[in-house]
Amino acid sequence: MITTHGQRMESAHYARMGTQECEAIHLASLEILKRVGVDVHDERAREILVKGGAKADGLRVRLPEYMVTRALASTPKRMTLYDRRGKAAMNAGGYNAYYGGGSDCLNILDHHTGERRKPVLQDVIAAARLQDALPEIDFVMSAFLPEDVDQRIYDRYQMEVMLNNTTKPIVFVTPDFEGCKAAVEMCEIIAGGAEAFQRKPFATCYINVTSGLIANAEALQKCIYLAEKGLPLLWIPLNAGGVNSPATTAGCMASMNAGILLGIVLAQLVHEGVPVAVPGWNGGPYNLQTMVGCYVLADEQGVPTSMGRYYDLPVFGLAGSTDAKAMDQQCGMEATISPGDTMHRPAFTGDGGGLRAFDLVTANPMWNQKFAAATYEHDAYERFRYGVPPSSSADWGWLQHMVASLADGGRLAVVLDTGAASRGSGNQGANKERDIRRAFVEAGLVECVILLPENLFYNTTAPAIIMVLNRAKQHAGEILLINASRLFEKGRPKNFLADEHIGQVHALYRDWRAEEGLSAVIGQGEAGRNDYNLSPSRYVTSNGEDEVLPLEEAVVLLQQAEEERSLADRGLGAVLKSLGLGD
Repeated sequence: MITTHGQRMESAHYARMGTQECEAIHLASLEILKRVGVDVHDERAREILVKGGAKADGLRVRLPEYMVTRALASTPKRMTLYDRRGKAAMNAGGYNAYYGGGSDCLNILDHHTGERRKPVLQDVIAAARLQDALPEIDFVMSAFLPEDVDQRIYDRYQMEVMLNNTTKPIVFVTPDFEGCKAAVEMCEIIAGGAEAFQRKPFATCYINVTSGLIANAEALQKCIYLAEKGLPLLWIPLNAGGVNSPATTAGCMASMNAGILLGIVLAQLVHEGVPVAVPGWNGGPYNLQTMVGCYVLADEQGVPTSMGRYYDLPVFGLAGSTDAKAMDQQCGMEATISPGDTMHRPAFTGDGGGLRAFDLVTANPMWNQKFAAATYEHDAYERFRYGVPPSSSADWGWLQHMVASLADGGRLAVVLDTGAASRGSGNQGANKERDIRRAFVEAGLVECVILLPENLFYNTTAPAIIMVLNRAKQHAGEILLINASRLFEKGRPKNFLADEHIGQVHALYRDWRAEEGLSAVIGQGEAGRNDYNLSPSRYVTSNGEDEVLPLEEAVVLLQQAEEERSLADRGLGAVLKSLGLGD
């Protein structure tokens, strides 16, 4: 379960790494702390660490494993932040998820004028009020760096206007230690004293640390100060792959994680039991010519988040990231799409708990994905009424999910591997995919199947099909099959469909016509005589060439045969056992 702004939701628990990979990075981090060490640029921090068992050689501090183990054991698994009314607003940890705004943007796209300009303090005020008003936002951040205030103390202005314009928890960022102290003092005044704020903190400091192997003085001083007061803190060292850390994902993470562990150790030595949140992203490899890097890639977020889950600590991560340069459709799509688990826990459900229905659906699901039979057999949404797909390929499971999500009169187009149109046809006896395909044909759902050229996709050279399903077919009882396998231009490294090729396919579909060497229109009877093989190459030959079975399809067929053999073996074993002949 995931809990977010007061609601509990069934959801997938996405993990980029498993326990074994996390353990390997943890052990590498311990080795770095023991042999290489971290440069600690604050004398008092070095003294605290040495007193706790570390060894110092100038700035360089090395930590033995037992210090890390002891610190992790005393660090709370949860971080609770309160609102200004004293109500617990965030219980960060586990799979609880909370959302807030970002901080310190250097520019703003003015929504009144469309102008890109420098922010002012009024923009910070407006952002705080907006975040306060939105029920989906759980905590408030500054959003912008205001240019119209004294730049030496701009963070004090940010904190003041956030405190004056929201009652939600605040995550604040300060460039120096004095700014952190000032922010805490403001909070203590509002709370009615240091003890009252410590008991129910409604703000926490996001501590920027230079890198995994360099702990700057300001970050260390903030850590010590907040820990002494028993206040929660976010300890965020970040690397830049190939710049201040190894370029590999594992090396970049292991060195950053060493810096995370040092911060946890320092905080626990100062005040055992003080809550610490760790980063949920890391800096990916940088282009060393432009010094541009992307820190919101799958590995750059997934690997650190997996480590935070491994330690069972609160994780401060990123979401809503986009490469869009304007507040447009791309921005909206990229900011809202996130990992999910549609097969087990579909996200698009209605008020009654059933699936929402759509007029149009397009999709390109993972080909031949594997799910256990129980996934289909115990489905709460009754999606798989046409049959249970084989465990070796979920192609017809995805199709059934999409059909269940179609409104009356709705239609869908989905990209699948070519085997989805033909696997099982010609088999003696029952075959799961062929039987589901027959049920779709008999229900009048299949409108068109288009065979695409090979080598179009970057993750495979195999060809694909586009299958079009329609709940309100204009040509009832008919199926249009288009063999577009020769309609392409050679490219490097991939082939592509030119505009004229797309136009040809569209015209065939629009006009619903058979054309020699390109398309055929068949009825349900002909589909049945071909054992519900819907591969266009079965009915439309291109240049007289015979149909060749792709390697990927052959592997899936072999896996299905193995699955059927295993089921037969179990059935035979049950019969033999009932006759007293088995074990």
